[in-house]
Amino acid sequence: MTRYIAKPIILLVVLATVLIVTQLSNKSPLPIVTIRSQHRPHYVHRRPFPKSPSLEELPEPLQPQIPRCRTLPGAEDVLVVMRTGSTEIKDKLPIHFNTTFKCYPDTLLFSDYAETFEGYEIHDALARVPEHIKQTNEDFELYRRLRENGRGVLTESELSGPESPDSGQIGKLENKGWKLDKWKFLPMMADVLEMRPDKKFYIFVEPDTYLMWSNLLEWLRTVDPSQERYFGSETMIGEDLFGHGGSAFLLTNSALKKGVGSYLSRTEYWDEVTNWHWAGDCVAGKALSEVGIPLTFSWPMFQGGNPAHISWNEAKGPNKLWCSPVFTYHHLTSREVEGLWKFEQRWVSRQHARTGEDGVVAHIPRPQSVLAESPLSRDSIIRHRNVFDDYLLKNLKARQRNWRNNAGSLLENTKGISMSDCRTLCQYDETCVQFSVDASGCFVGDRFEGGQAGEHVQSGWLMDRIDAWTKTFRCEDRNLDWITR
Repeated sequence: MTRYIAKPIILLVVLATVLIVTQLSNKSPLPIVTIRSQHRPHYVHRRPFPKSPSLEELPEPLQPQIPRCRTLPGAEDVLVVMRTGSTEIKDKLPIHFNTTFKCYPDTLLFSDYAETFEGYEIHDALARVPEHIKQTNEDFELYRRLRENGRGVLTESELSGPESPDSGQIGKLENKGWKLDKWKFLPMMADVLEMRPDKKFYIFVEPDTYLMWSNLLEWLRTVDPSQERYFGSETMIGEDLFGHGGSAFLLTNSALKKGVGSYLSRTEYWDEVTNWHWAGDCVAGKALSEVGIPLTFSWPMFQGGNPAHISWNEAKGPNKLWCSPVFTYHHLTSREVEGLWKFEQRWVSRQHARTGEDGVVAHIPRPQSVLAESPLSRDSIIRHRNVFDDYLLKNLKARQRNWRNNAGSLLENTKGISMSDCRTLCQYDETCVQFSVDASGCFVGDRFEGGQAGEHVQSGWLMDRIDAWTKTFRCEDRNLDWITR
């Protein structure tokens, strides 16, 4: 009896198998995924891969996040122009792709070598310079090599490296990239006007400069773009006043048009001035001054130092760095650019409604017209003291290894001293606020510096004294406002 029941069951199994195989054979082949195991023999498993949804089909929390800094009012009115060079581009530009460039709706990049770099178009800032100058002037030796064979011709000694040291009082006159850089300013400004003639404001920056974007946009509410205005950190060479390039400088539309007009109408004259001069930012300032556009002194909003090294109690007349809003810092490493960008995003996220923890909006932001009606309060503006408190000190431990804080005075007979004993010596000196130990001995200093990485050195700070020191700074009401004239 059992064998009679088994036969139909076997038949049914066979039929079902045939049907399944037939169905599968009518479908397109599935992708093959190979799975290996050290405990099991190799075998092949087939499974379908799901179709990737479009961005619109993603749930709202999974849609690409829009940085809050990109939706701030006035952002579309500003063009950010970044001037770089072939000797530094690999070390200093990439950090901006995932930080500051997320904030700027419109950016133009200029260098001494035209190329596409990591997907970004780099324009030749020297394209307008007459060919006979580029062929014969010794300043263009590097440019000629680049044009023939690309950046691969650069030697290790010609590359800038990741650090960004101060160039000193007269620049880096022996550096081939530096000598070439002075020729970029006026031709670049002419190219910018041709490419983007209708922007209200143009800000010129360098890759080792951090631009406090949210502050800049808030300040520009107070600036009339129809007026011929030139803002920057005041610097003087001889009798020429100009905005320091590394600190960034800003031009209104009408100022850029007038300055470029002067350059294009007297190109040979300005080429000759550039040839004998050593600073291109000064040449640009001369060109603007000669057509009646003087520099508006804008330090310490535009500021050419690194937060780790500047004098926090510095002042020029009534303008105190500690009290002033901040637009720029200079001579930064990529790590410091990233750190300041994260600091600003956290700050913006706290000051503006409907943002995420990291200062980004995961949904469509409010219209510009609505945002424009809600200017930041005075307490929402980032001042240098906020950078000191919320960025510098919060990222600083009371004691750090492999770190040099530039405590300046080496105490005699302290070779081989411990950090603990060096700290005690610092505490005995009422003016001492920081100390460090290396192979030479114990160093103490009466001026605060954050410092930078350094091998075989330890650094420390007396945090209570630093706190007491900053409490002595006073900010009068007039220091709470923007510099506009």
